Amino acid sequence: MPIGPRLSRIFGSDNICKILYSRQDLCNGKLTDITDGKIYKSWYEDGGVFQDMEESCTVPLALFCDGLNPHKSMATQKSMWPLILTWLNLPVNVRNILGPMMLVGIVPGTKTEEPKNLDPYLDLLVDELLELTECTMFNAYRGAPTSVRIALLHYMCDIPAFSKILHVSSQAALRGCPYCKEEGFYCKSLHKVVHINNRAFLPENHPLRKEKNDFAIKGEDRASKPESYTKEEELEIRNSYDQLPNQNRKSLLQKKTGLKGKYSFMRLPYHNRQEQMQPDGMHTIADVIGNLFGLITGKDDGKRYGVEKKSFNDLRIHGTAEPSSMTRKQL
Repeated sequence: MPIGPRLSRIFGSDNICKILYSRQDLCNGKLTDITDGKIYKSWYEDGGVFQDMEESCTVPLALFCDGLNPHKSMATQKSMWPLILTWLNLPVNVRNILGPMMLVGIVPGTKTEEPKNLDPYLDLLVDELLELTECTMFNAYRGAPTSVRIALLHYMCDIPAFSKILHVSSQAALRGCPYCKEEGFYCKSLHKVVHINNRAFLPENHPLRKEKNDFAIKGEDRASKPESYTKEEELEIRNSYDQLPNQNRKSLLQKKTGLKGKYSFMRLPYHNRQEQMQPDGMHTIADVIGNLFGLITGKDDGKRYGVEKKSFNDLRIHGTAEPSSMTRKQL
């Protein structure tokens, strides 16, 4: 579904166009929306994608993508993947309603499995975004044609969706972090990959770094936080992936790096994956609250919890970086 005619219709609407010009900065130093943050403001500074443009004449877009199943009787959990764009410099109460929120496509799966590749559908979206990067639309507020700049600058997805649209490994992989080179461990009793080097992200002089007995890794932790891939490193890995002759070698490279081949949005000249990915806050918060609730109520104080507690205590006693119940199992 093309986005150009819909954006043109919104700019031609008196009510919505007035909102773009009347929107005031009411944050008062508080971070209440993406428009209050440094990243959003950097788009309008020198070197930004919207430099030398009035904010009311720009269209910063965010992409939502997630799998769902409208038919409970089907064998797969996520039989279709909607692609939705929203206009970031509209007020929140307007931005997230039908109309300004634009459904640009629905990627279908089959009765037994979800779609494996979204790139053919995303290529169509990227083609239109490149065509509309700088265009002229009738501005109802000014009553005259206006130069408008459009850019997709934000991605709000969960990790499985990021894996499909940005070609990174999923949360079940050892290299499952899409932001850095951190490598996890596979925990047999929990049946999942866990990351135990959490103190590496604390300030160097933080008192928790000096704790010797209360963390999975015994002793003081002076490790620095994991590095991220540079743009050049990531591009080289993705090019190497695409040039490999068979799927087995591609899978080995993905397990080693957490990255797959090039993806559609890399064609956008302003694309920056690590800066434009929104962390999956909903699942993170839900998991943290769910785990705490389970421990407080005793819901999780069962056999599996006991096995993992013993493994954790064994790890503290032996002081190794790799728990006995965790293996370097390549997912």
